[in-house]
Amino acid sequence: TTNTFIGDSAGKKSSGSQNSFMGYYAGYNNTTGSYNASLGYFAGYLNTTGGANTFLGASAGHNNTTAGGNTIVGYSAGYGNTTGASNTFLGDQAGYGNTTGSSNTAVGYLAGLTNSTGQGNVFLGFEAGRYETGSNKLYIANNNGAPLIYGDFSAAKVGIGTTDPGAKLQIVGGDVLIGNPTLHDQTADEDLLVKGNVIIDGKLIQHGGTSNTFADLSVTGSVGIGMTSPQRKLDVSGDINTNSVYQIAGSTVLSVNGNINVFVGVYAGTSTTGGSGNSYLGYQAGASNT
Repeated sequence: TTNTFIGDSAGKKSSGSQNSFMGYYAGYNNTTGSYNASLGYFAGYLNTTGGANTFLGASAGHNNTTAGGNTIVGYSAGYGNTTGASNTFLGDQAGYGNTTGSSNTAVGYLAGLTNSTGQGNVFLGFEAGRYETGSNKLYIANNNGAPLIYGDFSAAKVGIGTTDPGAKLQIVGGDVLIGNPTLHDQTADEDLLVKGNVIIDGKLIQHGGTSNTFADLSVTGSVGIGMTSPQRKLDVSGDINTNSVYQIAGSTVLSVNGNINVFVGVYAGTSTTGGSGNSYLGYQAGASNT
């Protein structure tokens, strides 16, 4: 049956084939399980029919019984796993509390420690996801607190600075820099700063606290609408529409207050709020008309 057993009671009950059990009571309860490698004190101790497992370390995969395809490396890593399959636990007590969860990856000291039945999790780093009990989660961390990067595979969302992302990508608590921009506005908590071009295939909408309150848009350089090489601060290729007035240097030079009125000139028709069919041309023309 091409088995290799080295150590006191290693593979003692085994009738499977192509197993390697090395260490005190390593693979002790294996019966028909094949293609297993158990190396270490009580490694894979309770495995009976599970196959294609790798248990490396004292008590690694200790409680595994019928599950297969697990790679468990480290002291007591995957200790509680019984029927969970296709897991990868690497590190001291990584995946320790897993029982029936499958397709999990936990790398790091105590990574995924308390997850018992979750599926498809990825925990990377020292104590990453230590207290996560759900499924399809991503933790990249170096402590058991808020992770550097959190993800939800089921919802296809990633959060940086949050474990409850509300979009495909949400960043909370800091700026986002693309490239190496020289201007850095530190007056706000969360800014997007880009060195290079920003290409938008759609709409650019900027608003304040509510969806219908629009804020100011500050641009260093020139803005082109309908073109790629603006020659002035604002260069528009196409029609312009406004429901207010046009100003130059803070003075109104063109307005259409009232009904079918046209006022051209500084302060022309300043006081007009009603009336109709009036045309004023020149400085303060019709300024007193209401």
